[in-house]
Amino acid sequence: MAPVMHPEPERRRNRGFLGSDSSALSPQDRQDRSQLRYELDLNSWNLRIWGVAASGFLTDSYNLFATNVIIASISFVYFPDQRYNYVGTLINIFTLLGSVVGQLSFGFLADYYGRTRLYGIELILVIVSTIGIHLGIGAEYPLSAVITSEWASTSSRATMISSVFLMQPVGQALAQLVGVWVVLGRENLYHLQEMQCGINTKYEEECKIAVDGIWRIVVGSGAVPALLAIIFRFFLYDCGLYTLEVKNKPGTAFRDTQRIYGAPASMPSPAALGAAADNINGGAASLYSPAVPHSDDPAPVQFSIQDIKNYFIRDGNWYYLLGTASTWFFLDVSFYGFSLDNRGVLADLWMTEPAADLTPALSCWNSSLAGGNSTIPVWSAQGSLPVWQTDPTKPCNTIYSVLIQQAKQYLLTVSLASIAGSACFIFAANRIRRRQWLTVSFTILFFLFMVTGGVYYACSHTRAAPATVVMVAVCHFFFNFGMFARPSYPASLVLVPQLTA
Repeated sequence: MAPVMHPEPERRRNRGFLGSDSSALSPQDRQDRSQLRYELDLNSWNLRIWGVAASGFLTDSYNLFATNVIIASISFVYFPDQRYNYVGTLINIFTLLGSVVGQLSFGFLADYYGRTRLYGIELILVIVSTIGIHLGIGAEYPLSAVITSEWASTSSRATMISSVFLMQPVGQALAQLVGVWVVLGRENLYHLQEMQCGINTKYEEECKIAVDGIWRIVVGSGAVPALLAIIFRFFLYDCGLYTLEVKNKPGTAFRDTQRIYGAPASMPSPAALGAAADNINGGAASLYSPAVPHSDDPAPVQFSIQDIKNYFIRDGNWYYLLGTASTWFFLDVSFYGFSLDNRGVLADLWMTEPAADLTPALSCWNSSLAGGNSTIPVWSAQGSLPVWQTDPTKPCNTIYSVLIQQAKQYLLTVSLASIAGSACFIFAANRIRRRQWLTVSFTILFFLFMVTGGVYYACSHTRAAPATVVMVAVCHFFFNFGMFARPSYPASLVLVPQLTA
């Protein structure tokens, strides 16, 4: 007796539950899906797909890690007497909270309305919002990865996703470089060093006006890559697999795929595909294969809660999601702890001597500007430095020197190592077993953290302090060389209708 293809009509009608062997689809749907997957796998790395997703990811990273650049300026202007970094902590909390809300909400909406339709909306949030900017950032992260994953062929998926994730350390470095450029420009215009901004009160108001513009320009510059991403977005369509499996439009799916990758030899043009779309849905021959009649069932619906329960609980796929999500969570505890508002940490790592005493022996204890007053005696009376002054070995540094020093330390310790790690994984993605490498990289990081902690306690505030800087840089290298194995797991294991959610 022949097996029953669709024992549950409701399950067959719901495209969120396809079955591990696509048995929930009709014969024509299975044929279309196989043919579309085959068409995608004929292609390799695609510049258009990468450009769209990478520009969005660059925008996210720039705006997310721009907090490292702007917190010192904000503290200098608005909280000059603050001794504890409450403002930086609050900014980081709301930054990450907004990103979480954006990821969860836009992940669901992207499954419901389509990837590219939401892709422009969250970029607009990044451009025009203040409070909502991190909602857009959180939304951009899953959308960029999912669009890349769904459009990529099997052979190029790992390298394309890791190439998109390369934009994270590039965005971090770009934020620092833009910050340096703005600081140099303000110095040339306002002469921050000559006014001794931060360590003398004579030009206090002029200094605040000049420094206030620094963080505003840095944040506003983040709109530039977002605008580029919006422009690129108009040259991209929803992936054919999403259009076929969720929207049930095989003609549109094949047409859009050929628009991105081009039609194979002897195949009709995209214009002809569009004209044939209605005939396909009506039961005519597939664009790629002989006619197989379509079912007369009603149009499929989006996946249901029961489908998700079956897929993750009954079929045991929760194991893969939990494994990927938990590893990402535990690593990000360390990653963001090392990367967000780490100005004070980096300054401490780079210290090759103990903190200077705030005494009259300092060259800046007395004002060298006529009619001015040094701020150092005030700091001495309060017993600590202000938040923006992150290097206690150099209390005579002006805000200009502090901002330049922070950028240099970040670029040398974090950015260079992170970019190198990302680039190495792109090269190694298809040459190593990713699951095994994920395990190995976590083990390596475990030992690196222990060694780094020991090196810090042995070398901190001595001439051997650069050893700690090197160890932290190595940690950032393996953050990026190891963690880029993670995105390929949900991208490969989860059904298209639930991929962003």
